[in-house]
Amino acid sequence: MSKEITNISANEPHLSSICTAMLLAIAKQQQPPTQNMLLATLLDMYHACQQGTIAQSNQLLSFELTEQAMDNAVHSLEQKLLNECPSARTLKQSISYLLDELTCNIQQHAHADFGIAYISYNADLQTIDIALADNGITIYGSFVKADKYLDLIGESDAEALGLAQEGYSTKDLPNAENRGYGISSNIKMVSEGLQGELVIISGGAMSLFTPNSNKLLSLPNGVEWNGTLIVARIPVDIPIIYNFYNYIA
Repeated sequence: MSKEITNISANEPHLSSICTAMLLAIAKQQQPPTQNMLLATLLDMYHACQQGTIAQSNQLLSFELTEQAMDNAVHSLEQKLLNECPSARTLKQSISYLLDELTCNIQQHAHADFGIAYISYNADLQTIDIALADNGITIYGSFVKADKYLDLIGESDAEALGLAQEGYSTKDLPNAENRGYGISSNIKMVSEGLQGELVIISGGAMSLFTPNSNKLLSLPNGVEWNGTLIVARIPVDIPIIYNFYNYIA
């Protein structure tokens, strides 16, 4: 892989991600600040995935991995967002695509018991927060199960995550390499098109994407997500030059 992997310490003084802060706090057995709704919600997601139990929270939506259940989940999330922020209707097409792709990823790749989703309007920041998680076999585990690219990923969660975000697929289907996990197109849509931020954590690896930078991180030993988590923070105001059709796979 050409992408540089950065190793971060459990004593990292300047954390560039809310997800990193949560994971390191859990590793140190410290509760993240509950006044931060997204951070508290990610903590609930983490515990549900670690314990393999359906999340019990008014903020979270757990769903089975059937087509009908996933469609219902996406519809419920969209309605919740529009109820909280009617002006988000201009983002409906993009958010529907993001949610559809990520729920399908869980069904097709994660080999999980269930999926968990969260969406909320942050009035203070004028952003939309979206998170989807599973308790599956991780992106690395998906490559191993498919017996693909093992020479490239070795035993590294970070190498596997790097391949997935570049569009490498575990599918044996025509044009599968272009589609990948649906991750690569969503990364570009959120960070480049919508000028938002996107974080992916899978096993002991983490990627951070902003409009101006991206990082691939290897988390400290003992700090990991039992499955895969994707979090996006999207500004409500769409850039004038944004065109949804430039980013769909």
